Amino acid sequence: MDSTIANVAITAIILGVPAVVWIVYAGLRHEERKAQIEKGADGGEVARLNAVIDQLSADMVKVKDRVQVLERLATDDDRRIADEISQLRETRS
Repeated sequence: MDSTIANVAITAIILGVPAVVWIVYAGLRHEERKAQIEKGADGGEVARLNAVIDQLSADMVKVKDRVQVLERLATDDDRRIADEISQLRETRS
C-alpha cells in the first residue's frame, strides 16, 4: 500500500473519530433535554426537539458510513481500491 494513501486515510480516521464522539455527545445531551422538557413543556417544543433528534440520527448514519469508507481505505490494498475507482468512472461515462 502506498504510504501516502495510508497516511491520508489514517489522518482522516483520526479526525473523523472526534466528530463521531461529538455527534454522539450532542445527541445524548438532546435526549436529556428532551426528557426534561417532556416533563413540563408544551407539545411544540417536544416536536421541535424530536425533529432535531431525527436530524442528529441521520447525521450519525452519514458519519458512520464515512468512517467505514475511511477504514476500508486504510486497510485495503491499492490495487483493489484503484479497480473500484476505475469501475465507478466507467459507469459514469
